[in-house]
Amino acid sequence: MLFRSVFSSLLGRGSIIQFEKNSLTSGSRWLSDIFDAVKDGTVLALDYEPFGSKRSEILVHPYLLKEYRNHWYLVGRLNGKDETTVMALDRIAALRPTMRPFLENDLFDPETYNKHLIGVSWPSEPEPETVRLKILPGHYTFIGSNPIHDSQRHLGPDGDGSHLIEITVFINPELRSILMSHGPVLVVESPRSLREQIREMYETGMKVYHDGRQ
Repeated sequence: MLFRSVFSSLLGRGSIIQFEKNSLTSGSRWLSDIFDAVKDGTVLALDYEPFGSKRSEILVHPYLLKEYRNHWYLVGRLNGKDETTVMALDRIAALRPTMRPFLENDLFDPETYNKHLIGVSWPSEPEPETVRLKILPGHYTFIGSNPIHDSQRHLGPDGDGSHLIEITVFINPELRSILMSHGPVLVVESPRSLREQIREMYETGMKVYHDGRQ
């Protein structure tokens, strides 16, 4: 990119500014064709290879393109299905437009799709949930200034010096990943189902490390 070239070559010095994003986001080679298909209401035939499965041809009614962490995803509906599916563009080997009748999107509102969703994994529950989190003493400043989600609300300090926050989100793998990334300084208070999921992930990790000792 031009800016990178300018900054890296300025006065013959090394780079003085760096960007997090790659100039070629994974899966971007298909963006133009899929964008046109979404705009024009065209059913696509994809040669698609999901993680852990064999490549096959699928028919997709495309509704929305979304980028998440330098990867592009297509949100749509598989032909003959009445549920949302999400496909990674970098798992597409080939695509072609078809003349099949296009089914309009009656599954979700693209304008509000991102409001309560972290990442791209479509949740099993139809409604977002209020997640209450406890931040142990001495760690609120970082999480308070780097919100987990736009809905984050500070409920105030607790009696032991910890802080309570709430977010309203769908429960999905990306949320669990973010919560785990904060380690034990962040504790899920509710809902109980999410608290148990995080606890089990910690227990599994402990078992792996314990069994792996020499």
